[in-house]
Amino acid sequence: MFALARSGGLCHDRRMARRNPIGGGFLLILPIVLGFGGGLASGQPMAGVVLGLAVGILLALIVWGIDRSRGRG
Repeated sequence: MFALARSGGLCHDRRMARRNPIGGGFLLILPIVLGFGGGLASGQPMAGVVLGLAVGILLALIVWGIDRSRGRG
């Protein structure tokens, strides 16, 4: 009655199957947690979280840039 993805490739086409992206989520959450710990030790946990978030976003953008340059041509 309701068929999903009748093609042989299921839900992914050939481009998606060949791609092997790098995961950068760990590099986003780790600096936030470490920043919270460092901020807690210095008496300013929110400042540590904000600094950790900034570092995490920078690291995630670096991983994203590497992934884009590595996998696409």
